[in-house]
Amino acid sequence: MKIAISCDHVLERNQALAIVEMVGSIYEDAEIFTIVHKPGNVLGPIEQRKIRSTYLSHKVKDKDHFYRCGFLVPSAAKNLHIPCNFDLVINISSGLSQGIQTCEGTKVLTYLLPFESDERKKRKWWERLFSSYLKEWSRKALNASDLIWVPDEVTKEWVEEVVSESIEVKVVYPFFNIEDFPLIPSNYWKHDFFAVEAKGMDCKFAEEVFDLAAELGVKAVFVGEDDHLNPLKKLKGEKSFFGSRCTGELAPFLAASRGFISFKEKGFPDLALKTLSVGRPVIVRDTTIHKEYFKGDGVSFLPHLAKDKIREVFKKVGDTHKDLDVKKVRAQVMKFSPQKFKGELLRTVKSF
Repeated sequence: MKIAISCDHVLERNQALAIVEMVGSIYEDAEIFTIVHKPGNVLGPIEQRKIRSTYLSHKVKDKDHFYRCGFLVPSAAKNLHIPCNFDLVINISSGLSQGIQTCEGTKVLTYLLPFESDERKKRKWWERLFSSYLKEWSRKALNASDLIWVPDEVTKEWVEEVVSESIEVKVVYPFFNIEDFPLIPSNYWKHDFFAVEAKGMDCKFAEEVFDLAAELGVKAVFVGEDDHLNPLKKLKGEKSFFGSRCTGELAPFLAASRGFISFKEKGFPDLALKTLSVGRPVIVRDTTIHKEYFKGDGVSFLPHLAKDKIREVFKKVGDTHKDLDVKKVRAQVMKFSPQKFKGELLRTVKSF
């Protein structure tokens, strides 16, 4: 069977590209078709295979610029055609790549991840203007799929409402490399800080969280993409910002924390799951998706963002973090293992 892989872009590492690399490691001869590709932006095996993209690759500078040019995506995707000699396209979509053209006889398996564009806080006026048009185009393009995988039950319900009844929609959990985040004996660490996910926070709210932690005699250190918090870095100092680091640095950082807190409501909660994997407790928003993902020890749900509630949850985790059974905490992330995802993919491809 001749297989192609498609995705929204090859501009920077994200959950979609981790899955693309997984699929590519299984089907080594598979070519990649994507809307935008900047050679050299993503290091690793993904650049060692043939990648075909649209004219937007010559126009777009980075991911932010890509979404600012989102109104051009439908026409660009329409002019990128996957040849008819491919039997199956495995499409890893963050909302757009299902619009890449395929032949009538080619089967399409789409894994629909959360729309990356929804996570952008600041949008240009034309992005807001074309937003409804782009989402409607994206929904209609899903009907070109023969099977759609989604990462959670909430997305499943939504997709089933917008695609043909003849298309099967199935929940398949994303993955992360659990073996890269092992249990590390707690006597190595002081556990004197909370790791706080920077994504989804503005400077004002981040400063409030920083000060709330300080009131309890513990530091707050922000982790993940944090360029949007640069003004706060000048105020609080660079040591309070861990940033985006490689796995070799991230795992011990999370293991050294007293706990992890994220205020995100959308997207795959990879940092929270990685924290559980190293045996540390997490605080996440009380959402339907999080209730599906997190079912076990070491998880606290935050129903709202009132200061008193955040302070209460900080204190609760701080008082109980030493009493956790770290093996039970880690056990709940096993459903997100790469091996489980790979097995599901192999069985599904074989069924086509």
